[in-house]
Amino acid sequence: AVLLVQFAILWMTKGRVAYSAVWCTGFFNNPWVPYLTTFTGIAFWLGISRILETVWRQGNLLDVIGKNTFSIMMHHVTGFLVLNSIFLGIMYASAGTFLSDFDRNMYLVSYEYRYLPLGMEFGKWLYLFFGIGVSFLIRKMEQRVLAYIKIRKHDKV
Repeated sequence: AVLLVQFAILWMTKGRVAYSAVWCTGFFNNPWVPYLTTFTGIAFWLGISRILETVWRQGNLLDVIGKNTFSIMMHHVTGFLVLNSIFLGIMYASAGTFLSDFDRNMYLVSYEYRYLPLGMEFGKWLYLFFGIGVSFLIRKMEQRVLAYIKIRKHDKV
């Protein structure tokens, strides 16, 4: 049913479902199209996740990521910043011999700056790894602090 609705949206908009919902600009169709396509897209992926839920066993990587999505969404940019800081450190430590094309100014002014060493697409995987990895570390630290506070509260009572 969800796919039928999405096909109907594509047919009614003549295949032009281009919009930028993030910045609320570029609505080439009616303003309701982004909401409808978002709703049906979420419904589609929820259906896929229900199917995958029966296939995947508990405790694997996808399960861990699924249970920590809030932390990942909150802290992934911090992971990107950590990786960019490592790149900057390598550039300074090598006196500009390595990673000389790293843009220090963009690093300082834009949180969206991503550097791909030697233009390699593999660099995108590094950002993914650091975004998720740093988010997990922050979540673990948070859990330890909360556990410590809970123990201290219990000791005082």
